[in-house]
Amino acid sequence: MVSKSRYKATECEKFFAEHYLVPWKDRPPEIPSGMADTGKDFHHWRAWCVARMADDCTPYDQTWNQEYLKTHTVTAEARELIEDDWPNIDPETILAAELYLTVGRNGEPLTHEPWSLDELPERHPDSWAGGIIDLALMIDAENISISDYKTGWSTSNIMPDEGVPYAMAMFAHYPSVQTVYWQWDFVRLRLKAGREFTRDQFDSGELAAIVESWEQRQDKLRAKFDAGESMTANPFASSCAWCGLACEHRQAFRTELAFPPPATDEDARRLAGIIQAAKKYEGRARDQLHAYLAEHGGSIAIDGDTSASLDSYETRRYPLRSTLAALGVELPEKAVDWDVPLDSLTISGTELNRMAKTKKRVGMLDAIGAAAQTGAQTKLNISRATLDEKRGAAA
Repeated sequence: MVSKSRYKATECEKFFAEHYLVPWKDRPPEIPSGMADTGKDFHHWRAWCVARMADDCTPYDQTWNQEYLKTHTVTAEARELIEDDWPNIDPETILAAELYLTVGRNGEPLTHEPWSLDELPERHPDSWAGGIIDLALMIDAENISISDYKTGWSTSNIMPDEGVPYAMAMFAHYPSVQTVYWQWDFVRLRLKAGREFTRDQFDSGELAAIVESWEQRQDKLRAKFDAGESMTANPFASSCAWCGLACEHRQAFRTELAFPPPATDEDARRLAGIIQAAKKYEGRARDQLHAYLAEHGGSIAIDGDTSASLDSYETRRYPLRSTLAALGVELPEKAVDWDVPLDSLTISGTELNRMAKTKKRVGMLDAIGAAAQTGAQTKLNISRATLDEKRGAAA
């Protein structure tokens, strides 16, 4: 079986092995993950909310979240998300919430079952690809929209092809559909991003080829596991933020730094000490990595789509006196009151750039350019590729 979750799990060999290869009875206990619990609580809320909209054929009511929270126990972060949530959904377009769909290797429709979020429904034994759809809206007979809720802060731990198994299953189960719109819903940030899939891509085998490449990755890791080889933990995998496995990269963090809010002055002092030590260690590590990259090409691939690089950029400083002179304003030698040395003051470049964007100030930046004091700096960045960068690499 190939799914989005399984493929993303292959970013970290240890995570994939522990969750999909080790028998359930032999799996080690996981350290609780508040991030994962928040995501699950929010999915429960949205499923309840969408089901009510569909059953009553009524738009969302702003009193529902408080009604729900009175009868359901959720994490503190989930409560904030739910209280702030306002699903803008046309109830007449609702096809399903938490729908489990699978498709066979030859594109035949197989599993089509609702999911309770607590127990996975029975899957057809010939299932090849698919997954659980958070929300499906039937825009019309030929167009379906699929939403995938993201409750974390990051918008970069996604893959351009995540929606492929879902799109395949939709095309298989709904023959009239010509376009599937896949959408990431970053609920915490109120942002959305997405892409579309067409029936031509399904019929031509283009989508199946992507799933086959995922399957090959899974088979490779399964063979490594069966051979008794060590499965490597990857601290840059997208699952690392909420993973509960006690691997060598996460154990210290989960045990030493996963503590309850301070209740005493001693607890508070300990927290402050940890923060201070972490700043010092990070500073030293950054200095050493910066020096290494400066001597070895300026960038290095860490894992997958994560890299460390030295990014160069121009700095501009706008002295108060010369900048105002360029704008036609002359200043005295010093302030009349308080004896402030005006030559030591600067103007915010951010504000100047903002002001220069209006039509009446066209040419303003050119006029003050001569007054700017320019320089160059390099900054160490450790980051994952953006969605657009991933799409470009995949093209």
